[in-house]
Amino acid sequence: MRKVFFDDLSMLERIEKHRNERGWTNCFMAAKTGISEAVIESWFKKKAHPGMQEIAKLCVAFRITFSQFFNDKREPVPRKKINWRAEIEKLSPEELKKLAALVKLYYMTYNKYRK
Repeated sequence: MRKVFFDDLSMLERIEKHRNERGWTNCFMAAKTGISEAVIESWFKKKAHPGMQEIAKLCVAFRITFSQFFNDKREPVPRKKINWRAEIEKLSPEELKKLAALVKLYYMTYNKYRK
């Protein structure tokens, strides 16, 4: 079974909130994200959990960032200066591979669904 990093109820509530704000059905959301309607239905029946890849696709379809998805207040996330180079240099080779895969997924998803 897949490891769940966020509590399922709040995750489903977030998905449902964004879907309802746009007046989307599960069928329309499936078409916009490329996630099958059966998979989306299984989330709400609590038979499966959305993974980070699915959340990334939802964020692109909703035209929001991860921060906006996970921020309950829908306020702009405060920005602070981060030395990304220093942070990336701290990563292990395995973490670097995961980061590269996530960045690649983001760009592939963004380019595919930004119509």
